[in-house]
Amino acid sequence: MLAEMLKNGCKSCVMETSSHGISFGRLTGCSFDAAVFTNLTPEHLDFHGSMDNYFKAKLQLFKEYMRRGSWHGAVNNDDQYGRVVKGLFPERVFSFGLDTSRDPDIAGRIINMDLSGIRLSVEYRKRNIFFEVDLPVTGAFNANNAIGAASVSLAMGLAPESIIKGLEQMPQVPGRMQSICFRNGVTALIDYAHTPDALENVLSSIRSLCKGQIWCVFGSGGDRFQMNRPIMGEIAARIADHIVVTMDNPRSEDPKMIAEQIVNGIQTKGKNMARVDWRIILDRNRAVHFALDSASDGDVVLIAGKGPERNIVFSDRIVPYSDLEAVTEWSREKGVQ
Repeated sequence: MLAEMLKNGCKSCVMETSSHGISFGRLTGCSFDAAVFTNLTPEHLDFHGSMDNYFKAKLQLFKEYMRRGSWHGAVNNDDQYGRVVKGLFPERVFSFGLDTSRDPDIAGRIINMDLSGIRLSVEYRKRNIFFEVDLPVTGAFNANNAIGAASVSLAMGLAPESIIKGLEQMPQVPGRMQSICFRNGVTALIDYAHTPDALENVLSSIRSLCKGQIWCVFGSGGDRFQMNRPIMGEIAARIADHIVVTMDNPRSEDPKMIAEQIVNGIQTKGKNMARVDWRIILDRNRAVHFALDSASDGDVVLIAGKGPERNIVFSDRIVPYSDLEAVTEWSREKGVQ
């Protein structure tokens, strides 16, 4: 693909370098001019075995695949592993973050945030650079990612004006806090959050912005991380107002059993608080439609777990399905735009 891009006259490429790709040697032959480290949370441990091994895999990017003598980096200072990377490459790496108490090289501040976007300030004191930007996405993690993009761009010598233009023209990323606002006052948010940490971050971001109630539609994938299921149920029960437990990619497991394991976490949380409103609707399309039917003006319907995926995976078949198409279908059927 890179060779094809070069043949077609492409001058630059921005790519995600996954820990799997690094571990399997798929980056062999690539030398990067710049790299950004965002964060590290418990994920892919079925492959790496431990957080230490997971981090070592990510660290290989900076140790083995950067262009010799001329590369630039930016690391999230709000993340403990990011601070380790900064300590290893202090002359090459800029630190960035929203937590100014940790004194990052480039500090961001959320001036205003709602469901339609973020007003963000970026300050690089050492070079007396300060600017504000309007992001067409929401959520504190998106603000942090934007600061990371701005930081590595500044490190590479781009002008603030170019950075502002790039960030403000950024399209919504499919399945990543992708918002659809309807004229009845309901907002649907589609997000890929499928781990406890990701679900909590997304729900917490929505809670700080939502003027009404939160409907959370989610499931859990089969054949991996069973221990996450009750944890995600507890998180949803703690932050959301209504929960619809549904199907994700069950693979070889019974979808009903997966749902019941999530409900165990919901009910555990419910023992210590007012009754939590929850139900199981395994048919994901029907679950999405139920939540959208039930939501009112000011409510947010979070549809979590699959993001941009376009199918549901069983052990013996793959069924076409898209969260965005489910929302679009509901809008068309109900005449709600």
